[in-house]
Amino acid sequence: MKKTGFPGNALLIWAAQAAETAIRVLRRKNRPASAAAPVSGITAFCGERNPKKNALLSLSPVAWEAALRQAPNIQIFNVVGLTFEITKALNEAGYSVDIADAADANFEVRKAYDLYLGHGGRTGRILGDLSPETFVIHYASGAYWEAFNRMSQERYDNFSMRRHLPPIRRFVRSLQGTEQGEEQLARRADAAFVSGPRTVATFAGISRNMSLLYLGSYVQKDLIPRDRNFELGATNFLYAGGTGGNIQKGLDLIIEAFSRLTHLNLFIYCKVEKEVLDAYRAELALPNIHYIYHYSIGPLRSKMRALLARINFTIGAPIDTGPGTAMLGTFGLGMIPVGYIDIDGTNEDSVLIDDFSIESIMDCVVRASRKPAPWFRAASLATTQRFERLHEPSVFGMNFKSYLQKLGL
Repeated sequence: MKKTGFPGNALLIWAAQAAETAIRVLRRKNRPASAAAPVSGITAFCGERNPKKNALLSLSPVAWEAALRQAPNIQIFNVVGLTFEITKALNEAGYSVDIADAADANFEVRKAYDLYLGHGGRTGRILGDLSPETFVIHYASGAYWEAFNRMSQERYDNFSMRRHLPPIRRFVRSLQGTEQGEEQLARRADAAFVSGPRTVATFAGISRNMSLLYLGSYVQKDLIPRDRNFELGATNFLYAGGTGGNIQKGLDLIIEAFSRLTHLNLFIYCKVEKEVLDAYRAELALPNIHYIYHYSIGPLRSKMRALLARINFTIGAPIDTGPGTAMLGTFGLGMIPVGYIDIDGTNEDSVLIDDFSIESIMDCVVRASRKPAPWFRAASLATTQRFERLHEPSVFGMNFKSYLQKLGL
């Protein structure tokens, strides 16, 4: 297969990521100064009845405003679609909804709330101001903070040892400065939900009434292959990320695994963090490792569509934080999950492993590539059905509404 990215001087990856950074900076500059102000009294989905209960969310007022502009064509679940679906479900359950910025540690509670959904480690003031009667739900987008820090450090220590680098004590994704707030919210919450089975386990003995509630993802329908070539796709694996690929997400492990399996192809569809790019320049230049993040740009979109029709698998190996929404989106494209992924897969619809060693990833990848053609077709269909059953954004909304009912709210 012809090399599609990562020349020796990494010019392609640098250019694609520089363009993305420029776009993000421009969007931030164009964002109004008041965008992070709280939004109050949302009743858009209450119908004709007047809500009799009040709910406060620590999520994103900016995301809610974006959802109103974009609906019904929201493109990003985390955090726009998430905020939209949770707000909608609460309205339908009879709540008027206020939204505060989860990053605002100084938000002042000025009225009584029947329900509070907290997220992140900057909710201490809100928790202190709330009535003891307020029912508190903890939405945790990752592992319990202590487990998160431990798993992250283990990954970095292992990376440093393999690459003969000095010890690393700072993570690309860090909870530094918010640990106390994370602990307070986890202990105070009357109920909590996370998006992966292994992630649920990290809160054992900490949180009361913990539930598994998978997140959703939006699929770009024009990229769904009409007729996937499962024979050609047997040797092709996609690593997709909504944010940068880094050590905590296991991109380093996957790159090393494929550097030893040169008969199999890895396609990387995400920004690659500097820590990975610097350490793996030689591996990223191998002919079986391809950088395709720039394929999302208009003129190359048809090439992306054709390529996806020749890739059977989606691969991941992150720490226990639940499956990312980009990974979930690949399920909607019919790609079969492979690797160390925090889902409840079966032998009929995935090839999963219980540890994330490079040797285990290699074995898993080889086993997946050797499955018979009828299995590929059946597993792809089962994965698409899984997406429709668990990860469609509207399904998340319905599941969240059922979750509220289960809690008696």
